[in-house]
Amino acid sequence: MLNLGGPAPAYLREGSTNSKAGWLAVLGDDHLAFDDLLEFGGLRRLRGSKGPDQVYILNLVGTVFLEDRCLFVVPKASGDFGRASSALLGDFMAGIHAIAAYRRDLESKAATYLAVAEPFLVADDGNFVDIFEALIVWTDQYGFHSNDEMLPSRVDGKINWPATIRACNPLHGDLFTLYDRPVRNRRRRLDGQLIGYQALALTTLFQVLGPVGDAISAPFSHFKQEAESLIADLVSSPSPKMILRDLDEYLAVANRDHDLVLAHLLRSFYRQIVHGRRGARRAYGLVGFHQIWERACAALWMAKFEELKFVELAHSAIGLDGSTIGNWLIPDFTAKNNHGVVLLDAKWHDPKRPFASADLVKQFMYALTTNSSLSIALNAFLTPGAGSEVTIEGELCIENSDALWNRSPSIKVISLPWRRVLEAYATSTPSALVTEIESVLSKHT
Repeated sequence: MLNLGGPAPAYLREGSTNSKAGWLAVLGDDHLAFDDLLEFGGLRRLRGSKGPDQVYILNLVGTVFLEDRCLFVVPKASGDFGRASSALLGDFMAGIHAIAAYRRDLESKAATYLAVAEPFLVADDGNFVDIFEALIVWTDQYGFHSNDEMLPSRVDGKINWPATIRACNPLHGDLFTLYDRPVRNRRRRLDGQLIGYQALALTTLFQVLGPVGDAISAPFSHFKQEAESLIADLVSSPSPKMILRDLDEYLAVANRDHDLVLAHLLRSFYRQIVHGRRGARRAYGLVGFHQIWERACAALWMAKFEELKFVELAHSAIGLDGSTIGNWLIPDFTAKNNHGVVLLDAKWHDPKRPFASADLVKQFMYALTTNSSLSIALNAFLTPGAGSEVTIEGELCIENSDALWNRSPSIKVISLPWRRVLEAYATSTPSALVTEIESVLSKHT
């Protein structure tokens, strides 16, 4: 295995805040990592903070790879950081599996409730995560490399007569024909080595990416053991520079498409090792994890309930010029039962912080713009909870004597077990949770 100094993880929580100096201390004084996080939105400056007292919030769930370790950023709904590292790792993996499922949904466009978005951290071509995913796909399709193809070469071996006749000048006699330099067959020198370079790359990437690699390759976890077994059989482990020279030689003579793809992937990996690059951004994850929560809740909702278009329930808005315009206040989920209309909004809310007043006003406005002929059976937030069951955590009210506000006197806060929600989304098994949500809704509408 190549010695890249496997990652020693440190845990951070999504939503953590710090000054620039504080974040640099966390990042091991890596200014490039800080700048990269700012560039793609992993760190975001809080409004109102200025000058040397600027405060930055961590807007990422995933992994940041540093030179000597990696940072595991867990979802902000994660419990107390005083717990054992195994519990934090479980929270981190719940987020990573959900991100992987979300990425598959976006790529396949299979889920109709997904909006078009590109939320992932885009690194330079050839970054470690992309190479790892491509190697996993190649290995799934073709296995570990093997090649029995024979190529012509001018070394000792059986004469390749068709190639000799095409390539050499004959000398004809009365009873014979001579070829001055006959072409002979041999196996490519690298045919037996490419499998070792493939296994070495996979084993090293599993080591470097840690739990991220395990999550990405979840359906193919056996590749890890197979690659390690193949590494154990290597007589010697050549240096990355030597491997690069071998791969250049291989690419000069290879002609099968899938062999070329593998060789180029391996060359990209070993080239980064030689030149000390792991991709410009060295990160894997999602900026704005609230998107995952909304999609996961949508998957639960649509597994059971038929969603109504809010425009069918709402008044049209009146513009300043008196014209009628479409309603832009659209909650995440709407439904109608025997008691009236149900309005739900998924909120990836940090339980340690109060709700923003803008979120409260908007949720009340959903009720106020609903047609007056329809009663509001339930107006609620769907928030992540640390428990294992679906519960009503409380309600939020606005004190106002206006009759309009009385249409929805309070907003219920429905707490969903966040790890179960993400697991149901990642594994497409929402049935148990849907039944529990339906039971809670029936008691409060």
